[in-house]
Amino acid sequence: MPRPPPFSAIPVPHADAGSLYESCMRMKEVIEQITGDRPGIRMAGIFVQDTMPDPDRDGRLWLCTHATDMSLNIAVSGKWLKVGTLT
Repeated sequence: MPRPPPFSAIPVPHADAGSLYESCMRMKEVIEQITGDRPGIRMAGIFVQDTMPDPDRDGRLWLCTHATDMSLNIAVSGKWLKVGTLT
């Protein structure tokens, strides 16, 4: 059985106020999911960079692309914990 998409589907708007309202509200929900502003739903987010980002949200991932430290890290309690080194 196929997995449902991670975000609720955004309906195609039609030229009436109700349809436009529904499309806008669904789009608002998706944006709140992506940014982590929706209560009870948190998107982790993945950083891919060679400098350490702010571990501002538990569950965020950071793929460190620094030439001397290719690693995957996860944010937990405001700190980055190394999951593993990539070779």
